[in-house]
Amino acid sequence: MEITWDNLLDRIKAQPLEHLGGLSPRLLRHYFIGYHHGLQFHGHQGIEGAIGIFEFNRWFISNAYAGPQGWDSYCLLLTNTDDEALALFFEFHRLAKAADWRDEEHSPAPSNAERLSFLELIQSDALRERPAMYFGHEDWIQAIWTQWNGYVWAEHDIGVEHSIDGDIFRGFQRWVKQRFGFAQGANFAKVFEFLSLDKKEKALDSFLDHLELFLKGAPPDSRTKRLQSFLDEAVAAALKAQQKKPE
Repeated sequence: MEITWDNLLDRIKAQPLEHLGGLSPRLLRHYFIGYHHGLQFHGHQGIEGAIGIFEFNRWFISNAYAGPQGWDSYCLLLTNTDDEALALFFEFHRLAKAADWRDEEHSPAPSNAERLSFLELIQSDALRERPAMYFGHEDWIQAIWTQWNGYVWAEHDIGVEHSIDGDIFRGFQRWVKQRFGFAQGANFAKVFEFLSLDKKEKALDSFLDHLELFLKGAPPDSRTKRLQSFLDEAVAAALKAQQKKPE
């Protein structure tokens, strides 16, 4: 496949759930951060063509709305649902292309100077300590799913048939599906958001705990380290209380 902005955006427009994991225009930015990450990690050139997602950002500031919220929030403001907001983004993008706009201050795509794979990034201490730096201030676990999926799609598009990142991403999704059958095969971001009652810190911790369990080769019904520690402490407290009871 020829890697151009037009091709990628047309593909996302046709199948947004497959690529973004949701319908919010906020996920587009995460997808392409992950996609660029995958290209750069494998030493591949960037996406060809004008009016890409990062150039579009500057067009939007110059021609539509220059506030701090950004084009994704603006699209959500003007519409009633996520899918309407995503459709509005594509309409704005069409206008940018029709205007033949050129960015004289082109902002380069995010780089990955350390050349970490996405899996290595997820397992790094830096991510645990500063998740907002990598995924913004909202919806961390959905951002992880979308960026990781973008990374895997980049590998697919440049002909990387098998990689640790891709194999783990698909394998972990199957493992989560087996572990939480009630979720009806929802992607793991939705599963951990549901289990955490939409609390982003708890969702991230739960995801990382379960990923660690999966990477150790544990079966889907195994206890996470956090749960096992909780049970051990509860049992120890119960035994201690029992020993203090008078004869």
